[in-house]
Amino acid sequence: MTRLARALVCVAALIAAPVQAQEVVRAPSELANAAMRFPRAMTMGNPQGDVTIVKFFDYNCPYCRQADADVRKLVAADKGVKVQLVQYAVLGPSSIEAARVALAVARLKPEAFPAFHERLFTRKGRIDGAAALAAAAPTGLDRSAVVKEADSPETTAALKDAARLGSSLGLNATPSYIVLTDAILGHPGLEKLKAITAAVRRCEKTTCP
Repeated sequence: MTRLARALVCVAALIAAPVQAQEVVRAPSELANAAMRFPRAMTMGNPQGDVTIVKFFDYNCPYCRQADADVRKLVAADKGVKVQLVQYAVLGPSSIEAARVALAVARLKPEAFPAFHERLFTRKGRIDGAAALAAAAPTGLDRSAVVKEADSPETTAALKDAARLGSSLGLNATPSYIVLTDAILGHPGLEKLKAITAAVRRCEKTTCP
């Protein structure tokens, strides 16, 4: 097991939170800004949206499946929302393998990532490198090129950077979200995400007085 895998497995037992059992805490502004600007995040929704939500997730988090479905509904209904996806692969080696392939697909063929991401989340069972490579096959990318990029030092660095940032933010649940300078630990549900989005527009906070 790699050093990265060992470090992340240590927090696996702490990191999965149930749907709607969320907590909201204030994040240091410099860390929230780093999340908003995370260089290897993938975008769902409107890249020029007026509301940005950063989602930290793991492909093997069961609650992340429902969260992904809700986020898709959110960006489909609200064309002003930008969702930044950060690979927070903290639930073991399988998650790290899948995240590596996802980062490779996003780097090599960004336009193919959304469909790849959806295919991966709709698979049943444990999601590992083999499952991610199978989900990448319809992209038309050469398998060996995907594997090479997935195993590259740049991909490893991206995963380490995401793990450090999530840890510094205190994200002890998956999924977790950063909105403005609030960290939302756990998935609040679709209606709450809609309410948060509306509040950001109305009063530049995640909840208005």
